[in-house]
Amino acid sequence: MALLISPVSAQQTGQEKRGVSVVAKDQKAELDGLFETLKKTSNPQAAARIAARIRTSLSHSGSETVDLMMGWAQEAVGNQNFGVALDFLDQITIIDPDYAEAYGLRATIYIITQDFEKSKADMRKALSLEPRHPAILAAYAQLLQAEGNKKQALRVLERLLGVYPTAPDAQQAYFDLFNELDGRAI
Repeated sequence: MALLISPVSAQQTGQEKRGVSVVAKDQKAELDGLFETLKKTSNPQAAARIAARIRTSLSHSGSETVDLMMGWAQEAVGNQNFGVALDFLDQITIIDPDYAEAYGLRATIYIITQDFEKSKADMRKALSLEPRHPAILAAYAQLLQAEGNKKQALRVLERLLGVYPTAPDAQQAYFDLFNELDGRAI
């Protein structure tokens, strides 16, 4: 069976893409403001609230289809149906290859299933799309440190602290690792 696209659906798709690009610009402006505020906030509780708003903002792809599929993937993860979740996430990365959250969730699944190389690849991809993503920076630093890549983990923690100076446990992890390396990391 062939898939036919009518001129109306093609026109609607173009309108949806234009709508998504307006939403994406608005979301980027909102994120930029939130990240700037997060960087300047010294109160850990206030910073945690800002970080939660960032997570919420990052979770919105701008596409109802992608958001729906992401919800299904998250539900599958919750039910430990990792294969199903990966199928949804693979489709999401095809539909919207610029949606960092899909790579982040897929990286999490790969950590759970102990496929660390794929996890690191997805974290790097997510960070190439949103280099300030606190959760992915924290997870990437932990994974690198667990693998013994302490210098690289220290650099990632430094990036995290540049974005989210009051990130829970990040300062202590940075100083512990820095002291372990005797300041030779950088």
